[in-house]
Amino acid sequence: MEWTILGSLLTLLAVGMAVPGPNNSTCAAHASIHGRRSNIPLIIGLGIGFFGVNVLCGLAVNSFNPESFVGKLLHYLGSLLMIVLGVFLIFIGRSKSTFHTVETIPKLGLMTGIVMQIVNTKQWMVIFSLMTVMLASFESEPGGIPGGVAGTLVLATINTTFGLCSMAVWTYIGFHLQDRISNPKYSRVAVFVLGVLLLILSLLMLLRYHFA
Repeated sequence: MEWTILGSLLTLLAVGMAVPGPNNSTCAAHASIHGRRSNIPLIIGLGIGFFGVNVLCGLAVNSFNPESFVGKLLHYLGSLLMIVLGVFLIFIGRSKSTFHTVETIPKLGLMTGIVMQIVNTKQWMVIFSLMTVMLASFESEPGGIPGGVAGTLVLATINTTFGLCSMAVWTYIGFHLQDRISNPKYSRVAVFVLGVLLLILSLLMLLRYHFA
């Protein structure tokens, strides 16, 4: 079952690559103004910070016994937050909201990328929720995905790899992506699909945990 959930997560991350989030839109704008090569230290910094946030959230989750009251409470709260986020993205996708990237941006480097990830409080909440829910679905058994610290590193590596690939793509075709973002139809469809997938994944993991 955990392999099915991991496959769902990979699908979610793949669709997320098309969404103009803070990291992607920053890379697109930065590359279109300062050139693609200028994004190399920025992306490295964003990757380091993102991996660090994933690991810290995973270690925090692992500090609680999943069968304890606190562990179960964290799992349900994490599932609830992911469900709310999915519904919110669906709502945004069906609204008339548009997404804009900045037209001017100073040259950014490695340390800026790291700091951007650390100060992004919404990202901490989402990753902590994701770790809380996903790690409970991983089992330390033959043929299964390991939980605990090993599972944390697996999830952190997967999330960071997809993040780096996404930022690299947005860097390479940043100018064209900015034009596409300005198209409200594209933005709404991408966000709506991401919301639907996140909602399905969250409900799937919550039901599996509750009836296990």
